[in-house]
Formats: sequence, C-alpha cells, structure tokens
Amino acid sequence: MQPSVTYRLVDEESPLWHDDMHWLTDAYCQAIGEELTYSQTILARSVDLTKKQDVYQMMVGLNPRLDQTCLFIAMTADVRIGYFLGMIKPCLAEIPDRIGYINGVYVLPEWRGRGIGQSLLNEGMKWFRRQGLKGVELYAVNHNERAKKFWRKNGYQSVEEVMICSIK
Repeated sequence: MQPSVTYRLVDEESPLWHDDMHWLTDAYCQAIGEELTYSQTILARSVDLTKKQDVYQMMVGLNPRLDQTCLFIAMTADVRIGYFLGMIKPCLAEIPDRIGYINGVYVLPEWRGRGIGQSLLNEGMKWFRRQGLKGVELYAVNHNERAKKFWRKNGYQSVEEVMICSIK
C-alpha cells in the first residue's frame, strides 16, 4: 500500500519555514547534480554544490516579493519527498506582461513514478491560475529525456533554444 502524500504551500510565516528552506537547498543541489549527468553544458553555470550556504541564500532570495513565488512541498508523514518551485516574472513579449516560471519540479529518486511530480505540477498550476496568469515557461536540459517527456505530456512545447558557453 502506498503511503499518503500531502502537498502544502510553504509560507514564510510557517514554523517550518527554515527547515523547509534547508531541505529545499539540499534537494535543489541534488537536482542540479542529476542534471550534470545529463549535460556537460550545465557546467557553464558554475554551480558549486559544495557551498550550500550560497545555494540557501539564493533560494531564500529568489524573489524579494514572496507573493510572487510559490513553493509546494510533497510530504509523506513528516518526510519531505519533493517540491515545486515557481514564480511570477515579467514577460518580454507585449502581452501578457507577466508569466509564470517554473524553477523546478523535483521528486526524490526513490519516490519517482508514483504521480508525485504530476501532483506537484498540478498544485503549482492552480497557484498560477489564481494569480491570473495565462502562460508558464520553464527550461529543460536537452539530454534529460524523462523530464522533457513529462513536460510534453503536460502540454509544454519547445519554442526556442537556449545556448550557453563558459567564459575562460
């Protein structure tokens, strides 16, 4: 029997805020580490996974207006097993002027394949709708076919190619 999974919106006022942010930092570093196995181009971003305090500060400071950021945590009992991190950002196109941006959906490897990522995405999309947004964007690593299949299944399509290079 599969354990019950709950999804909760993280609030800065919550007594769990700092624990959630520390867990998110660790999970985010793990997610980036997995992306490194898909594409060496990610190295151009110079992510130093050993400096967790820097990653933590980045997570806490993602958006100075917390009403513009949403973090959902998937939990079973009292164990955090996945997250959805999204935000509202200005859109470069004329219409709409704001767009949703998905920074990441991540589920711990041992919990994958159980619909948790889909449920996290569904919660995040509800949040975007409540904010009055009409579109959402994200970046997917080229060689992460599992992630790209997930996004396509949910109606996302590739509209441009992002190219990066290391500065030497």
